[in-house]
Amino acid sequence: MLEQLHNSPRDLLNGLLERVRDGGYLFVTVPNHVNLRKRFDVLRGRTSHPQYELYYWYPGNWRGHVREYTEGDCLALAKALGLQAREVRGTHHMLCKVPRRFLRAYLAASRLAPSTRDTWSLVAQKPPGWVAKPELDDSEFRRLTGLKSWSELAH
Repeated sequence: MLEQLHNSPRDLLNGLLERVRDGGYLFVTVPNHVNLRKRFDVLRGRTSHPQYELYYWYPGNWRGHVREYTEGDCLALAKALGLQAREVRGTHHMLCKVPRRFLRAYLAASRLAPSTRDTWSLVAQKPPGWVAKPELDDSEFRRLTGLKSWSELAH
């Protein structure tokens, strides 16, 4: 459900990790933003997002995907949380979205390139002495983003 969050998952995940014993694991699965089905949709001139009318006419706050993840995002998440990534791999959780006539070819292609599968699975380990990091200091912010402050994003 991380892809559904309108805000950073930082507070939620730090809170969960406070309940995980040292040496314990965090297991996360998230939709792959660049999976093979979405790549084909874009190549065919379609969107990789849900049907626009579903978004446009949705009553209240949109509850669809806000941010989908890539392999690099999963690794960055583990690093930002201060965890040791033990495994990041592409898996299939949404094969029902692949048209049946293309399923064999889709599975064959994704065997050759596992990074094109529909879901990422991350297993990360909490090291001994782990402490939650609620925010970045100024020097870390500049090093990671190349910006002097958040206000530069507004320009």
